[in-house]
Amino acid sequence: MPVASADHDNVIAALIQEAAADSETVGLILSGSRAAGQATPESDYDLYWVLSDAAYERRQASGASLRAKRESADHLPVDLVYVCQRDLDRLPIVLG
Repeated sequence: MPVASADHDNVIAALIQEAAADSETVGLILSGSRAAGQATPESDYDLYWVLSDAAYERRQASGASLRAKRESADHLPVDLVYVCQRDLDRLPIVLG
């Protein structure tokens, strides 16, 4: 059975809608098998939830976890890792 593309994936669409409604969210980065186009219908969703630097620092200072596990409306696991823009800026640029 084919797996929905990111353009037609209800789980990703719901996450994008949630992120867009949060003024402290900079963006989302999909990783793992779904990002690589290797997902099966049972594959989980692996995402980096990019927060503003200030929001990330508040989350960290509050003791809130920087990782979260959710279940989508389709009952598939969603694994989130919270990161900030500053951390992404420190990553090396890989071309090719």
